[in-house]
Amino acid sequence: MKEATAHIKINKLLEGSGWRFFAEGNLPADIQLEPSVTIKSKDLDALGEDFQKVEKGFIDFLLLNEKGFPFIVLDAKAENKSPLVGKEQAIVAEIEAEQALVATNRDLIARFEKRIQATLARVWGEETAP
Repeated sequence: MKEATAHIKINKLLEGSGWRFFAEGNLPADIQLEPSVTIKSKDLDALGEDFQKVEKGFIDFLLLNEKGFPFIVLDAKAENKSPLVGKEQAIVAEIEAEQALVATNRDLIARFEKRIQATLARVWGEETAP
């Protein structure tokens, strides 16, 4: 089985299990395809039908939990590929997702610190710095 066929089977299994590729009503999509990958049209054309020759690893499916955070990494592989290849890609993708989450949390903490400082300054009658 080629990787493209595996993708189709995985798509059907995910949808059958209640995962969403697209938002449905109030429910957001909880599957991201090829997250954080920027690929140009010419790069895609150069690959042709054989995605196996891509050296830069990227994951196929990132499943998100109910809060929108990375939860499960799925990677489709052709039958002739070792599952360990997908495992290595998934570990890298998980680390990158966690790094993005940490960066977002740091930004959120900095914003809250500014709000807290402004509130304290207001309570104590101090001027806040612009």
